[in-house]
Amino acid sequence: MDNFTTQSMEFVSPVTQSDEQEFISTFIVEKIYKIVITVIGLIGNGVTIIILTNKRNRRSSTSIYLTALAVSDIVILIFGPFCDWIEVMFKVIIREHGTFACKLQTFMHYSSSSTSSWLLAAVTIEKAVSVKFPYWVRSSCTTRITFIVIIVTWVILYAVNVHFLLGMGHTYNNVCAWVSIKYQNFGMYALPWIDFCLCFAIPFIFISIGNYIIIRQLAVSRAQRKHLTKSKVTRHLSVSLILVLVNVVFTLTVGPIYIFSIIDPYLFKHLNAEELAHLKGFWGPMLNGLWEMNAAVNMVLYILSGSKFRREVIYLICCKKPNRETGVFDNGVLMSRIYTLGVRRQQFLQQNDSNSCIEMQDLRYSNDGLRTYDARLKG
Repeated sequence: MDNFTTQSMEFVSPVTQSDEQEFISTFIVEKIYKIVITVIGLIGNGVTIIILTNKRNRRSSTSIYLTALAVSDIVILIFGPFCDWIEVMFKVIIREHGTFACKLQTFMHYSSSSTSSWLLAAVTIEKAVSVKFPYWVRSSCTTRITFIVIIVTWVILYAVNVHFLLGMGHTYNNVCAWVSIKYQNFGMYALPWIDFCLCFAIPFIFISIGNYIIIRQLAVSRAQRKHLTKSKVTRHLSVSLILVLVNVVFTLTVGPIYIFSIIDPYLFKHLNAEELAHLKGFWGPMLNGLWEMNAAVNMVLYILSGSKFRREVIYLICCKKPNRETGVFDNGVLMSRIYTLGVRRQQFLQQNDSNSCIEMQDLRYSNDGLRTYDARLKG
């Protein structure tokens, strides 16, 4: 994303920013912040992949989606903030070490960012379906379907961004930029709108719909389960709450840079050199850093909002074997069992007297409870 912001600056006469702005944008953001989020993101996404690909977790479709999301985030961090940090610290501009490096860095950075947005939308919709229609979980939210969705998403979005391999290259002064005026106009005026729609607006619509379904259905399910089991249900809702939190952070961190990219070329026409230098030299790096943070903080959000994930991290750090067979994101099966329990309880209430009903309401949610319902229904 910040390739195009940087390239637009080539047409502006250099104007010195204030010392405070230069300190914030160059020293804090480019030299410290970039490497911090890179290290946190690489370690966090690496730990996430290790945890979600173990034997107990890889059977969950949610774990597979979040593993693919972690891989995309790693690609973003390597080709984005890490390359920027190397450029600032060591004056090594990787994208200017040959035409291939120029094309590859731009292509991978953009493709992985759009892939992350759609993977997040896909896992949100999948979770919304599982909480809204829990009886579909075993047939629709399978690992096979999940792998198909992930592969199709990667192929389509990487294919959409192939134009970078054709339109990017080295100019006469060995700068990685657009190779033609026609492609430059496309990159400045059309591409920001395409990116805004493809990487943010459309996924945001799906994410918002999915979050609404999740939040609404969780409120209903919470009340039903509390009535059925007379037990606390907070721990059963953690996976959905994790997704809601991740989606909120996605919206707040990713949205501003895409909006900035849209208005950027139009501001270029109406601002003088000093104002434009301030806008691009200060707010450009700040918004770009905010956008890149989204690729680094997911594991932090998992830890903050998911007790199961916290336990998995502790087990991994302490080299201990978990004492539970259930995975971090096995709640899809839970929702299916809750639906089955609700149906069977309703059938029992319709067939038995009030005393038996009171007795059945005292049953806790468990496999024994389900077997008891089956036995009494058959009896």
